[in-house]
Amino acid sequence: MQLIELLIILIIYLFSSVHSGYLITKYIFNKNIYDIGFESSGFSNVYRQFGLKFGIFVGLYDCLIKGFLPIYLLDLYSASDLLISFSSLSIILGHLFSPYHRFKGGRGILSCIGIGFALGWFLEIMIVIVIFKFFEVFLWRNNALSTFLGITTFMFVIPIAFENNIFIICFELIFLLLLFKRIITNNINMNVNLDIILKRILYDTN
Repeated sequence: MQLIELLIILIIYLFSSVHSGYLITKYIFNKNIYDIGFESSGFSNVYRQFGLKFGIFVGLYDCLIKGFLPIYLLDLYSASDLLISFSSLSIILGHLFSPYHRFKGGRGILSCIGIGFALGWFLEIMIVIVIFKFFEVFLWRNNALSTFLGITTFMFVIPIAFENNIFIICFELIFLLLLFKRIITNNINMNVNLDIILKRILYDTN
């Protein structure tokens, strides 16, 4: 990997570490999003605490500006699979663990979806979302469980659908990070047992 590629990855990480949810709640409402709700800077927490309008803005920013745009531009200019893979990983790392906010952040789901859209997985992602949302509405009524099943579905699909080992490893790491962040939350609390892990992953509760 060349020096310019490492620089691009670093820039993308630092860019992805800027959280619109924090900025909006800090400078419009004078509140710290990491101290309220379930202490996340992503769409869900902003929506629940400050309303649909601000939630949609944060969601679109995380998905399209943070996730979709950098990978789309790299793909547009024929970047290598290696650079795209590590850039995708850096987007998620920046969103989950921001150096600007004491390594706190969001859950990373919408940014990950944005990356998938940029890579041309729109149909596959929408199929998975529709299937698990259907079961969520009519069966288990649990968004956290739908999210968990969606993540694990792609964890199994990626190694089957792709041959590039670096690509597979980076995206498997991304999915593991999404699950890991749900377990430790923004408190970086490693003092957890199996019961807490299951509650946080499957029910989004402590």
